[in-house]
Amino acid sequence: MPMKNFKMVKHPIKIKKGNKVNKNIFLFFLLSLVLLNVKFSVAQEEDWFEGDTTETVEVYLIDNYVKNENGKILVLSWMTNIPCKSKVEILGLGTFIVSDSLTDFHQSQINLSSFDIKNAEIHFVILSQTEEGKVFTSEEYSFSIELPATDSIQHAQFQRTSYFMNFLIGLGLWLLPYPAFAIENENFNLAIHKELPLLGFGFSSAYRTYPWFYFHVGYLHIFNGKLKNSFRMGVKGILEIKPINRIITFGTGGFTNFYGKNGLSIDAGLSLLKVLRTFDFTINYSYNFIPNDSYKLHLFTLSFFTSAFSININK
Repeated sequence: MPMKNFKMVKHPIKIKKGNKVNKNIFLFFLLSLVLLNVKFSVAQEEDWFEGDTTETVEVYLIDNYVKNENGKILVLSWMTNIPCKSKVEILGLGTFIVSDSLTDFHQSQINLSSFDIKNAEIHFVILSQTEEGKVFTSEEYSFSIELPATDSIQHAQFQRTSYFMNFLIGLGLWLLPYPAFAIENENFNLAIHKELPLLGFGFSSAYRTYPWFYFHVGYLHIFNGKLKNSFRMGVKGILEIKPINRIITFGTGGFTNFYGKNGLSIDAGLSLLKVLRTFDFTINYSYNFIPNDSYKLHLFTLSFFTSAFSININK
């Protein structure tokens, strides 16, 4: 059979315009955050989880004070949700056995008169060992002790300096603007973002650290964005996950540029680690839109959350 003649036809390859560099940076940014969160989650979860058969030991502190009759006597008592053996590790002083048999009620009086104590506030943790041999470390507690007059003066001066420096660092973190990635109608842009929690509501409880929800205001600037500047406000709820020392935030709000562009937003966030025992380093996502308009915005932000500088109302 005769061969048919084939004619090669060249088709031009169309390249879609877009900011490929920014997309690669954005994907690298997300991958780095996921790996960072996995690293810190695994490190903290090792303290409380091992397999499906080991229970978590919860500690309910009852007595925690020092009486000065016949020396410095530390009085401690607490309960646990399951029977276990227990020790007290007083930071800088040592570890003391409280119960060498399984029990859910633990009490001890520890004589501190033989120790050369320099700090008026001393921190300690409770070590609980289950029947299976798994050891759990409680959160850090503290007790106060009277020092001689000269030591007390020096300690007070040191404490004032330390508190002042922590206050300045904390205030700086609270006021510092944070970086953000904005996907504005499929266009990638860098941005800076600031959110200030102003008013929090909660209930006084020994088992809760954060308010149930809080009101906030904020500001967003998108470099080369369609909507460059916007004032933001809203309300967020907080779900506290104590075993892994994490919080999840979720909320809704609105934004405006004061020139007729008014929109709504919904958002969610996850804390990654703690800083200065007061701040939670978090990653947040929010979806923003303007009703009856084609404008859409996906916003990814990094931030430090604390309610220490807010007005908190507890019932």
